[in-house]
Amino acid sequence: MVLRHLIKASIEKFRNADAIGSGYSLPMALFRLSISLPDRPGSLGLLASAIGAAGGDIRGLVVLKSEDGRGYDDITVAVPGSDPTDLLNVLGAIGGVEVVSITPVE
Repeated sequence: MVLRHLIKASIEKFRNADAIGSGYSLPMALFRLSISLPDRPGSLGLLASAIGAAGGDIRGLVVLKSEDGRGYDDITVAVPGSDPTDLLNVLGAIGGVEVVSITPVE
């Protein structure tokens, strides 16, 4: 329920930004996220959908390993503006997903 609310709020936020005017676009900042998630079908798809719902654009994905029922991935994401807080809130609401680290990409 919390995830659904966060995703709806994020979608509405970016719809409003699009409605400001044609040609308007938010600047994007790149971040590399190290992620741990359950190693089961659909987990990565849910993560990708949540990133998109938070306004993020996946620019790179490396599946690092699978160990003890967990998958470990590095994902490079462009987010609107320079603050990844909305993205981190949405990802934090997904059960079993852990953002191990986040690093700005220059």
